[in-house]
Amino acid sequence: MALLLPLAACSQANERICYTPDAVPAVGDWKGCVHRWSYRLAVSSDPAPQVAQAVVGGCEEAVISGAISLPDDEGGYLKDAMDEARRLALFHVIQARAGHCAIP
Repeated sequence: MALLLPLAACSQANERICYTPDAVPAVGDWKGCVHRWSYRLAVSSDPAPQVAQAVVGGCEEAVISGAISLPDDEGGYLKDAMDEARRLALFHVIQARAGHCAIP
């Protein structure tokens, strides 16, 4: 019976791994979109990079809206925002899987 306790703990959120910002980003904020959808889709059995790409696809409109609100230098800001969204999505997918994180 003692062996079951450590196994039960594996399915609970690990607050040392799971990150929830003090101020949860607004629904229209692209980083909040990436955070929420990464945690939602992390349960997929697909490889993490593939899940992260799906997250970015789902949040693409929010990322573009956030990027075009900045001054543009021939698409530089949009490319930078999409690259950052991909990195952030991959991080949050792996984080959610490792920590069994709850959806923010």
